[in-house]
Amino acid sequence: MISLHPDDCDVSNWELRSMVDCLQQLFPDGELQDAEIEALARPARIGQAALFINLGVDPMSGLTRDGMQLVSSRTDALSYGGRWENLALTFEMIAVTTWQEVLTFRYAGETALLDALCDYLAWSPLAAVQAPLPMACFSFSSTRGAPIAHRVEAVFRNVIEWFYRGAGRELGRYVLQVGHQYFVLQPENDVPRYNKFPNLPALLTHLGTPQETFSQISTDAFTLAESPLPAIFEINRAGCVQLFYQVNGNQALVYVLDEKGSLFFQQVAFHDNLTLLTQFQRFLEKVQHRRDFLARESGEHADSDEIEYYQILQRSSGKSKLERQNINPFKQSRSYFGVQVIGDVLEENRTVLTMYCNEQEFSTLEYGDRLFEEVARYVLSKRGSGQTYPIYITDIDLARGLLGADASQGLQTVHFLNYKKRIEARLNQALNGL
Repeated sequence: MISLHPDDCDVSNWELRSMVDCLQQLFPDGELQDAEIEALARPARIGQAALFINLGVDPMSGLTRDGMQLVSSRTDALSYGGRWENLALTFEMIAVTTWQEVLTFRYAGETALLDALCDYLAWSPLAAVQAPLPMACFSFSSTRGAPIAHRVEAVFRNVIEWFYRGAGRELGRYVLQVGHQYFVLQPENDVPRYNKFPNLPALLTHLGTPQETFSQISTDAFTLAESPLPAIFEINRAGCVQLFYQVNGNQALVYVLDEKGSLFFQQVAFHDNLTLLTQFQRFLEKVQHRRDFLARESGEHADSDEIEYYQILQRSSGKSKLERQNINPFKQSRSYFGVQVIGDVLEENRTVLTMYCNEQEFSTLEYGDRLFEEVARYVLSKRGSGQTYPIYITDIDLARGLLGADASQGLQTVHFLNYKKRIEARLNQALNGL
């Protein structure tokens, strides 16, 4: 017997009948089987589950009331239309465990989908032999009900595939967009958990976080679809530093995935391919040698990482194409001088920075807060053209603490790149002010 309280609730008769039909498939004749003795001797797992989405809620009603319909090619139910509306708003989960318990859960709010997903996965630790069963999803409250159910069902299926059968099993990460927000799932205490980010810059910052071991990234099929990032993540591999750049007029977007899969991002001035690649090549090779030296010094195995370079090109379909770049050493003879940064922490936590430009030494001990201005002035004086194009750092030798690595972390390439980015920003700000 099914009854509704109160009588005037928003669940329609059509939804009620449809839901009863689904429950009839889950529980034929409304009966449970007897729990098996062997199952009771093991931790309970979910043996059957269904998710009812937007029960009594029409996610399109607000758009219809405001006279707004789809004016965009975005048909993703989790980020729909020009306003990126999330159409999956509430979730009612019913599950039957291997102990023949019937459990019900309700989720609502901006993290409802991720809460439902992670709670479901928590019943199946990654170390367990069996992956979670597929989640059956249903939605009957609007004309978009079927696409919403199919979309959520695909999210469950793809996340399960990545973490329980794919590369994500070993601390991998999975990126999903819901509405305007981004979520990153990663194993924690043997089950996937999520972190939430309000926008793309916050997401990129998080993906640059140093990792304990190599952590490959996968993205949902509809997430970052207009970005080169899914193509970049797909070819990432352990023990390899990969630089990707995309030219946009006189600017270039530079992405680096380091040996553990941490992402570095920077927008830089672009003159030509050779200038851009050469300055990063010099820096990355110096970092590689320095990391090898530090590993040998601490008694660890030193194994130089391979470095690869790719240009990001756009296909006519809008998809990104990655074109491998080989740097010809015979074309690197154009004159330049290196800018090396050396830093240490003295007594009372005093930080001392020293920069060497063309064998000329500049230190905070001598110049204090004017260090960056003096270095920029010197560099400008050595340029025959007098142009204020950017200054690039070619080498960094800093104490571990200055690089942002704590005692429990190994130094990654991303630590050096982040510091390079900060110092270059200070130098170029001073250069533009001259």
